[in-house]
Amino acid sequence: MAPLGIIDVFDETRQRGSDILESLILHQVDLLDARELKIPDMEKPGQFLWPPPQPNLALQMIAAIRTDPFIISEAAKGTYIKERDRRVLEDNRRQIAEAEQRQREFEERQRKELESAKERDGQAYRERGWPSG
Repeated sequence: MAPLGIIDVFDETRQRGSDILESLILHQVDLLDARELKIPDMEKPGQFLWPPPQPNLALQMIAAIRTDPFIISEAAKGTYIKERDRRVLEDNRRQIAEAEQRQREFEERQRKELESAKERDGQAYRERGWPSG
């Protein structure tokens, strides 16, 4: 095997650098071409298959807005006020029932605690005897 000369090493290094530079340039050209690429739709003139059409955000926002359920004739008849009053009355009744249930549970806990305290006191008196005065 013949020893490599300086020119051979230099040429090999230059070739590698050239290959790297060439691949970078071609990669950038490929990216540029992909961004600029437009494929026309043959069935719909003036439209493109690529890039895909961008959604119209204004139309999406309009579609997302709920319609107003307010109807003038219903308001004139007082339907909305009656419905509101019915919902408020239902809510008040529900809250009253919940409060009464909580109060019953609280009173039951207090009664059990009082009975338990009396039982403990009675047990203590039985163990130690009645206090003498």
